[in-house]
Amino acid sequence: MQNNKTVEIEKLIPGGKGLSRVEGKVVFVPYVLPGEKVEIRITEEKKSFSEADLIRVIEPSAERVEPFCPHYGICGGCNMQHMTYEAQLKAKKSFASEHLSRNAGLELEKISVTPSKEKGYRNRVQVHYSRGTMGFRERSGHRIIPVESCPVAAEGINLFLRNHTYPVGEDRITVYGTDDWFSPETDRKDISVTVLDREIHFNSSLFFQSNLSILPALGHYLREHVRDGRLLDLYSGVGLMSALLEDQVEAIEAVELNRHVAPYIKRNLKGNCTFHPLSLEKWVASRSTGSPGADTIIIDPPRTGLSRPVRKYLSRSHAGKILYISCDPATMARDLKDILADNYEMEDYRLFDFYPQTSHMEAVALLKRKGQ
Repeated sequence: MQNNKTVEIEKLIPGGKGLSRVEGKVVFVPYVLPGEKVEIRITEEKKSFSEADLIRVIEPSAERVEPFCPHYGICGGCNMQHMTYEAQLKAKKSFASEHLSRNAGLELEKISVTPSKEKGYRNRVQVHYSRGTMGFRERSGHRIIPVESCPVAAEGINLFLRNHTYPVGEDRITVYGTDDWFSPETDRKDISVTVLDREIHFNSSLFFQSNLSILPALGHYLREHVRDGRLLDLYSGVGLMSALLEDQVEAIEAVELNRHVAPYIKRNLKGNCTFHPLSLEKWVASRSTGSPGADTIIIDPPRTGLSRPVRKYLSRSHAGKILYISCDPATMARDLKDILADNYEMEDYRLFDFYPQTSHMEAVALLKRKGQ
């Protein structure tokens, strides 16, 4: 066809697509690897770049493998199953490095990454329903792909996909599950899971981490760097991070907008915790008059990152350490540029692979106040 071209993939960019060029113009191609020669079809022309579909791989990379899911390439979930797991981790380190360089002006010599189990790890998924079909959204468009088994999901979620009828009046729901059970958010059931030595309670309608298998590694990392003093937990959710650190600190202050987490914070923490059901912006504004500060701050914001007032508050904080946890290294890097402007320096940065087979990752930055 007229728009079919043969190109060589130069590198992968954040988001997982490959970068190639046609007559000098950048073209982005999904499901490829660096160094591969591929046939592509241009699907969309923009002013400074084009989008393309992969037609066939002419010269494959040694890091290419056969995807294990029959829906791969159609379903909008995974986008790295065609790569060895080692290649996935290498790519994610490259993505994180690019974000830090471009958005924060930081050049790190080395980025560590903690791996996860590669399949059956996902404990939370969003299931869609339309015109009698239940499953996941397709990669491009709004069609629902019928799925009875997802290889990256825990077995309990697959039990739901195979055997559960969809709730009337819903077009999508979140389902939480382990290998033994599932709980759709419409059930609003109380759930408990064990992370390290702590039992954590939450509700299926509330946000909770989607990969239980790697949480112990994150917990050990936090415990290694948080000892003694007062802990401030921002975007606390149900208090997972605080619960893992409670025995190592003197007092905890938690801030979370969602008031429904309050009873779970009370259950998850043994005692010395003050909970503020406020937006972080309102809480920061209330602190302007001055109050006892924290020795350590943990912040785990949504994908959109931190607002300007919160970044300003953190940059002027007197806390000895800030641990910033993020599911979006791009917005995290933007935020770090402001937080590191005056009083803090980066002591450590590492990735935790919460989302194998995808280009998503969790990043943790350990910031230390200068002079401490």
